[in-house]
Amino acid sequence: MRQSAGRWARYVLTVFFMLAVAAQAAFAGQAKKADSAVEDALTYLVQLDLDKNMTLSPEKIAPLLHFAQSMPITGKNADFTLKERDAGLGAVLKTQYAASLAKFLEYYFNPAFPSGVVYPNSVRLLKWYSGSEIAGHSPRLWQITDMSVPLVLRGTEYEETTPDSNSGSFYSYPLARMVVLMQYDGKVFFITVSKQTKQSNVGMKGAIVGDDSDWNYVYTKNAGATRSGIGWMDTYVYDSISIGVFYADSMTSPVLSNAAFKWLKAGWMGINVVKESHLRNGLDRYAAALKAVLESPNMPSPDALAKEYARLAAMQDAQLKASLKEYAQGLERAAPKDAILSRSEFRKTLANGAYAEGLTRDQALNQCLLNYIRAAFGKYPSSAPKQN
Repeated sequence: MRQSAGRWARYVLTVFFMLAVAAQAAFAGQAKKADSAVEDALTYLVQLDLDKNMTLSPEKIAPLLHFAQSMPITGKNADFTLKERDAGLGAVLKTQYAASLAKFLEYYFNPAFPSGVVYPNSVRLLKWYSGSEIAGHSPRLWQITDMSVPLVLRGTEYEETTPDSNSGSFYSYPLARMVVLMQYDGKVFFITVSKQTKQSNVGMKGAIVGDDSDWNYVYTKNAGATRSGIGWMDTYVYDSISIGVFYADSMTSPVLSNAAFKWLKAGWMGINVVKESHLRNGLDRYAAALKAVLESPNMPSPDALAKEYARLAAMQDAQLKASLKEYAQGLERAAPKDAILSRSEFRKTLANGAYAEGLTRDQALNQCLLNYIRAAFGKYPSSAPKQN
């Protein structure tokens, strides 16, 4: 581990985090606990995700499907709490979108462009490992009409996150992913389950440029956090589970509901510092961007995204990174007025407009596509960041 602020600082921070977690647990006790049958169904889905020899028994997840339908649109109110798991504390959020399930699936599982486009403020990069059933399935999920037999597909993803809104750190890790498409109780359900398969890399310093709704981020190669007082910490995401239960009257119904469940274990020196409020803020952040993607008329169509991504992917590395030069220079110009970008590690990252030179090809491709989407939303020109 890199040099820290000393044993006394470690002790004080440890006590602080323990008290904060205890206080959060006491607050969480005011909300209703999810029924044990629902918790069992959630456990079963995680087991099903990890064990390719298991087959789906719809009756084992029926309590969860009923629970998802009966939940109110929770907004920011902690109406229900989940039991703590090996992957840490849990939280659940229910939202509703004025969009069809088919539309969501066409954005999320379209092989013609990166699936991270549906989560522009949560995910920097998503990639399927070779051999993943989900990536190569035909017909495509949004084209399926016969759901008389539940469809279960599995795969493994590599994920890089955007900077966390609390610490400023970003992480990468592999995920075991499973999706289920089925009919039940007169509705169409789409269930997605992910389980982290190993500890993340050490958290790296990142920055949210302007407002988070602008979907503009800077990533450094420096370990640590950007939040004051904890910048020296080597943090990790030790474990995580995400379960999304989407349902609609039909594949093309204009209303899509989603109960999103999340467990997270992350922190420093083995200490889990995640509170339920952190989880709920993360779920709110995820839902806000997904709502914009699915509901806004500004969002480029899947065909437009496919065409743009094909154009970008045809570029040589040098040409691709050169196309980000003006964007990188804009970030550098913004740095002196930004509390985070003006710090030495960010100034070094952005110096001489060379930010794009430090990106991998996949990262550069995703940044170019994100800039294309941001420009379509009018989130100021893609060639330059918003000036503070």
